[in-house]
Amino acid sequence: MKCLYSILITSSFLFCQPQLISPLHQDTLNYLHIPFEWSQISNISNYQIQISTDLGFNEIIYDEYEPYLLKEVKETFDWNNQYYWRCRGLSEDESLGQWSEVGSFFTSQLPDALFNINTITYLPDLVFDGITIMDELWSGHIFAIDLQGKPVWYVNSDQLFDNGLSYKLGFTYLLDNGNILGYADGRDHNLPGRAFEMDIDNQLIWQGPNNLEGIGVHHDAIRLPNGNTMALTSEDQLLPIPDADWPIEVDEIVWRGDKIIEWDPYGNIVWSWSCFDHYSLEDWDYNQILMSFGLGFYDWTHSNAIWYDELDGAVYISVRYLNRVTKIDYQTGNIIWNMGEDSPSGDAEVGNLLGFSMQHAIKVLDNRNLMIYDNGNDSNPIVSRGLEISVSEDDSTPLAEIVWEYQLPDSVSSGKMSDCDRLPNGNTLLTSTHSRYLLEVSPDSQKVWEVEPYQQFSTYRGERVAGLY
Repeated sequence: MKCLYSILITSSFLFCQPQLISPLHQDTLNYLHIPFEWSQISNISNYQIQISTDLGFNEIIYDEYEPYLLKEVKETFDWNNQYYWRCRGLSEDESLGQWSEVGSFFTSQLPDALFNINTITYLPDLVFDGITIMDELWSGHIFAIDLQGKPVWYVNSDQLFDNGLSYKLGFTYLLDNGNILGYADGRDHNLPGRAFEMDIDNQLIWQGPNNLEGIGVHHDAIRLPNGNTMALTSEDQLLPIPDADWPIEVDEIVWRGDKIIEWDPYGNIVWSWSCFDHYSLEDWDYNQILMSFGLGFYDWTHSNAIWYDELDGAVYISVRYLNRVTKIDYQTGNIIWNMGEDSPSGDAEVGNLLGFSMQHAIKVLDNRNLMIYDNGNDSNPIVSRGLEISVSEDDSTPLAEIVWEYQLPDSVSSGKMSDCDRLPNGNTLLTSTHSRYLLEVSPDSQKVWEVEPYQQFSTYRGERVAGLY
């Protein structure tokens, strides 16, 4: 969480004039939810804050009393404006002190790629209040909207790097320290992707190694409880082509499989796991290999999400092209179970009848159930679902069953990307990338809030959080 509570203790002779701490004078801000901070004064029980659009404070847009040394002000500001603010103390006998010096700050101009997004709130009393963080696909913009669809924060993540290259960074998670974790796609420059951490002011805090094989980091990166970072990477191997009727005669092709890597804060690999070491080559897809003749490689597994469960000491991976979710013992690297459709190898023994296909966004909920976004590519037309799955591991063969689902209409379903999150109030937020649609539903599947579909934006996943700080 970003530290906002630094306190400047001043001597009693400054009683009449607090010192302004933040926003910094003449600073330009890339967010509209703004924390104001000022110095402590002896024998003061309250503080008056005023914010104006003019230096003479003739157009006051905020005038409130606060007993704290910090106030986050929302729903007051607009983009591309200048504001002025001041503060004074109120003693216990209600005597007002002198105003502080006037501070000023600017809000930056909103990029053309971002604009107000049309939203509908159906059940205001049930909605989980907060902001929704998204990324504008392939643009490098990461941003947040309020429930009314107004952008309240953004960064142009292309500016994170100073090596002259333009990276299109994808949002993944808001960390507990208030920073953003995601991955950088370097394919525009024939470079491997890498994990990154940035703060909300668009400052690069940490980045993973850039010397990875294949396409490097892709789709997902997570922060572990021990402070390490885990991410999906890739690995290529030249292997025999399966025996089938192929349009061209070839003995071997490049198989691209996924690899999970864990780095310590210094970029050292401390744990890794490869699909080639644990999956059978009997499990392959004819149509995907047909595509490989044009691509130059067979995209064998195409995993898209990982999750670490500290309580169970397990890593989960969503393997899109095998229609499979795998649970891995973190200590040994052994597979605990494979969940999904039956396969030629017979390795998928759990949940063969659950019916999900090309799924995304595996995660473990607080109730120990699993949640995924079932893209539903095997249905015609494509029908996507948010699924909560209970897995009982009491027997030798675990029993998996769907305990909650929300089925999207085929008109707004998505056969690619997408996400499904359980919110703190029990609601579920679904992101349907193809239809550019976000939907919040209650536990009994009532529509609570939505981003109207097919607007001029697109995002891989959305995350609803209480706020930026």
